[in-house]
Amino acid sequence: MKPFHSRVSTQALWTRLLIVPLLLSSVLLPAGDYANAATITGTSDVMEHATASHTTAQQLALSTVTNGSSSHSATQATDAPIINSRPITTEQQQLSFPQDFWIEQDIVALPQDRVLFVDRLTGDIYLNDLQTGSNLWSHQYEHIYSYRALPSSGKLVLIIQNKQHLQKLVLGSKGETLSTFNYPASLLGSLSDHQLSSYQISWSAPLQQREKERIAIQQQDEVRIYESPWKKPLRIYKLKAVQNRTLKDIHSTHMEYQSDRLVIQYAAGSLMQTEQIFEMLNTSSTSYQGKVVEIPWNLQSDFQLENGQAVIYSYSTKHPPLGPNGATSYPIYRRYDIASGKLLVEKTYVFKAQEPLWTTEYSNGQLLLSDRDENRMSLYDKHGKELWQLPQLSDDIRLRLIKYENKLLYLLIETKDRQFKLVKQPLI
Repeated sequence: MKPFHSRVSTQALWTRLLIVPLLLSSVLLPAGDYANAATITGTSDVMEHATASHTTAQQLALSTVTNGSSSHSATQATDAPIINSRPITTEQQQLSFPQDFWIEQDIVALPQDRVLFVDRLTGDIYLNDLQTGSNLWSHQYEHIYSYRALPSSGKLVLIIQNKQHLQKLVLGSKGETLSTFNYPASLLGSLSDHQLSSYQISWSAPLQQREKERIAIQQQDEVRIYESPWKKPLRIYKLKAVQNRTLKDIHSTHMEYQSDRLVIQYAAGSLMQTEQIFEMLNTSSTSYQGKVVEIPWNLQSDFQLENGQAVIYSYSTKHPPLGPNGATSYPIYRRYDIASGKLLVEKTYVFKAQEPLWTTEYSNGQLLLSDRDENRMSLYDKHGKELWQLPQLSDDIRLRLIKYENKLLYLLIETKDRQFKLVKQPLI
C-alpha cells in the first residue's frame, strides 16, 4: 500500500470509477487528451451522459508502441462508449466504493476479469468487474489484518478485528459470509501494546497434505506461530532486523505468511531520512533461517509473497538531497527464494535525470516501470525481461497496474482533479 492519501466522496467515486471503464483500441491517451475521454463527475453528469450519443468516436493523436527492439505504428485510438450509462439505482449506491477510497489500496487481480480492492487500515474491501466497471459487492470491517484469495474455490479468507475479537471469515464468490471463527482472546491478549500500528498478523492456508492452517503474530523483535488449538505458540522467532539495528525508529508495516514462508516489511528512519527493510523467514523448523534485505535510503518499496518467493519492488517519491540522484544504478525489482535467502532475479535501472522520479507496480508476474522523466513506461516479466515499452502518461496522472493478460494491460488511473478510470490498453 503506497503512502498517498487521496480521498474522494462515495458518489463521486462511484460515478467516476464504476461507470467509466475505457477501452482504448491501441495506445493510451496522449498527454492532454484525457480531458476528451468520457468521464462522469456527478449525478447530474450521469443523467446528461445517459441521454447523449456516444456512437461517433473522436479521433486522437497517433503514438508508437515498442515491443522489445521492434517498433509498431499504432492504429487510431477512439473514445469507447460509456458502459452502464444510466442513473445510479439505490442498490448500486449501496454497493458504491467507500468514501475514503484512495488509489494506493491493495489491488488483487482475480480470474474472470475481477479485481479485489482492500484497505487493511480502514477495513474496506470490495470486488469489481473489469469488463463493466461495476462493483459486485463490498464490506467494511473494523480492521483487516490479513486476506487470502483462493482462486480455485472462489473463496476469500479474512482475518479481521470485530469488537476486540480476532476473527476468521470465509467469504463466497458473491461476498456472502460462509463461516465465522473466533480465535481465543489470549492471542491478542498476549500483546504488550494493543495499538494497531504496533503489530502485524497474517494467516497461512494449509497448502500441503497434513499441513494445518496457521497464524503468525509479529510484535517488536518477535514472531510467534500458532496453529489449532491456538493456546500457545508452535514456534517463536527473534527478528534479526530489529535486534541488529541501531535506528531508534523502526517498525513493521506489513507481513505476509504462507506455508512456512514469511516476509516482514519495516520502515526505519534516522535524521529525517527513511529506509525500507525486509526480513524473510523459513518457519519450517525452530532453527532460524532468515535473511535481511535493505533498500537504498529514501526509496519506497512494496512486496508480494508469490509461490514461496519474495518479490520486492522499489520506487522514488522524493527529490534530492533526501531522494535519489541521477547516474546511479538503483534496484527496482528483486526476487528472492525465501527458504534459502538466495537472490533469484535483480533488475537495476540507471535513470538519466539528475533528480529521477519513478514508480513501479507488480501484479501476476509482471512489473510496470514508469519513468516520468523519460516519458516512458516499460513492462517486464518476472525474470526482468522487457516485454513492452510505451509512451508515458501525463505527469498529472497516477496509475496502478491491475494486470497484464492476453496482450491487454489493465490500469486504474487517477488524475489530479480526482477523476478515476479503468483502462484496457492493447499491446500488439
